Amino acid sequence: MLKKIGILREEKQPVDKRTPLTPEDCSALMKTFPGLEIYAQPCRDRCYRDEEFKAAGVVIQENLLDCDLLLGIKEIPIHCLMPSRRYMFFSHTIKRQLHNLKLLQTMLDMNIELIDYEALENEKRERVVAFGYWAGVVGAYNALWMTQKRIFKKTMARLYELENYKAAKDGLKGLEFGPLKFLITGTGRVASGAVQVMEDASIRRVTPQEFLNQTFNEPVYAQLGSADMFIPKFKHIEFSRQEFHEKPLNFKSNMEAYTQIADVLINAIYWDPKAPQLFTMKDMKKSSFKIKAIADITCDIAPEASIPSTVKATTIPQPVFGFLPLREKMVEPFMKSAIDVMSIPNLPSELPKDASKHFSTNLSNIVIPEFFKEDSAMLKGARVIKNRQLTEQFNYLESYVYDDIYRASRIKS
Repeated sequence: MLKKIGILREEKQPVDKRTPLTPEDCSALMKTFPGLEIYAQPCRDRCYRDEEFKAAGVVIQENLLDCDLLLGIKEIPIHCLMPSRRYMFFSHTIKRQLHNLKLLQTMLDMNIELIDYEALENEKRERVVAFGYWAGVVGAYNALWMTQKRIFKKTMARLYELENYKAAKDGLKGLEFGPLKFLITGTGRVASGAVQVMEDASIRRVTPQEFLNQTFNEPVYAQLGSADMFIPKFKHIEFSRQEFHEKPLNFKSNMEAYTQIADVLINAIYWDPKAPQLFTMKDMKKSSFKIKAIADITCDIAPEASIPSTVKATTIPQPVFGFLPLREKMVEPFMKSAIDVMSIPNLPSELPKDASKHFSTNLSNIVIPEFFKEDSAMLKGARVIKNRQLTEQFNYLESYVYDDIYRASRIKS
């Protein structure tokens, strides 16, 4: 039975102002589950002040060792981990991300139980907690900001400078974009956030076929699904979403025609490294490649990336870099000869309150109640580590975790 929840201070740099639970939802949880106590580490950077949590009945204290469940957002820095504790956060390890290999190894050594938000799913295999929608909103807004700055030499307010997205919507209505053609890839939560921004900016939606075959004297956008972006390599195979997800190597990119007429790409797909890239570096070097600005919300870093020009992650203060495909080189942003790339990995942090409210609602209403059940399939399916071992559904990570050097160090110890 869950008795004490601890809300961790976000320690990863750059500073992240989001919180997994809002004060309002903390109060509601403690009323719904009598005896439940919620604690939070003091933090000056959170989008909600410590005083707001105190008013909701949350205890503010540094030491969370007595808590049954520790909640964070981003990866916990290794030096902040507490041994033999149960954590829930985005570990960014379950896709074998090399930059977090040491984190996963350390958690195994420290007997930490890890439940990963990214793996929490309902009976329909749908994710139940995510920041994807707000990543899409911020990513698409930043795409508009890029085009205003690059093409029209105008300055838009950045979202992190505003109280919330509502404060930005009125300003979108009066923007001029000429006959620019925007392309959104993906049909999930992230893409739905991007679509909302296009609608709020009064940019007209067209079908992929209209996008390819018609000319326009106004700004338009098209949204591409998997069947638009990828086609079977072999004539005897028909496209099916299930087939594509199960056997991505049987498919190839169908993006060339789109790259020849699109001005701005907003990449909002969930990309499997086994799937084809949307386009290759060779494609980007062609004179027919017309895209001049890429908002890569997916933000997988090349070479294992759907966008080969995403060679680094950018930051909220410095969101864009320029890229010269012919030289395969990064340059200053907004140069006429370069393609501008935005690749911020923590986009929802630009709207921390909006994003936190959305996330907290689902976490408190859907996930936390699972801890009060004797057996939860949802939690079991998202549990990556327990008792110093990878759980059955995550044993595919063994080759990633137990490399020769690490295996030798474990044997020696």
